[in-house]
Order: sequence, then structure tokens, then C-alpha cells
Amino acid sequence: MAYHILKDGEVFEVKLKGEIVHFKCCDCSSVHDIAFAKEKNGKLGIAVRRNNRATSAARRNFPLVVKKFFKSKYECIDSYCKICGKDVIDFQVSDKLWKQIAGEHNTLCYDCFTKRARELGICTIFNIVPQVEKKI
Repeated sequence: MAYHILKDGEVFEVKLKGEIVHFKCCDCSSVHDIAFAKEKNGKLGIAVRRNNRATSAARRNFPLVVKKFFKSKYECIDSYCKICGKDVIDFQVSDKLWKQIAGEHNTLCYDCFTKRARELGICTIFNIVPQVEKKI
């Protein structure tokens, strides 16, 4: 996902109906989805949620030393599968395939993801390719 880089104090315009803006912190790469809406009473409504999938993707290429720094400095919240509750180990699929299979669930473990894929008849065989982290 590409992000427009804003300078401090820079103004940007959003549509007040149906647009979701993706914000990524330049320090920690935490991504939030923000939706703006003009309420019937004329007030501005804002809904914010942390996008765990985009945050994980944004942080995937952090050097190991940076990952260790963030884990030591900030309280990291483990991700749990929204179906079975198991701790989630990162795996990578295309956004298109994720949306087809995961639906409204933003965090799934590998087992629940592949089970849903089989149930939906989308795919039944998965190829696992190791990704080696570079040590610094």
C-alpha cells in the first residue's frame, strides 16, 4: 500500500462520505484506517481502527534491531485469531485473496484462513515459502 507523505502542518482534504483514509506513523509504521462522516445533525463523525494487517506489512521489512527496539520500548499487543483465539504467526497472501477469504475478520491464524479457503472453494493447496530475516 502506498502512502502520501505529509509534512508537519500540511492540510489534506477528505470526502465526508464513504472515504477511508489510511494513516501510517512515520516512527513506528502503525497503520490506522480513519473514516469521516458528516452526521445528520451537522457534526463531524470520525471512526478510527488500527489496521493490524497493514501495520504488519509495513513493519515486515524493519531491520531486526529496530524490531527488538520497538518490542523493548513499547508494550506490544499480540494478535489473536478472531475465529479460534489462537496466537497468530505472520503469513503472507495477496490483499485480494485475503479479502476473499477473511471477509470481515482482520486477523486470522493460518489454520482458520486455510479452513475458510477450503470451505469457500477458493483454494485447497498452499505453497509455503520461507522468508529469512537478515541479521544485523
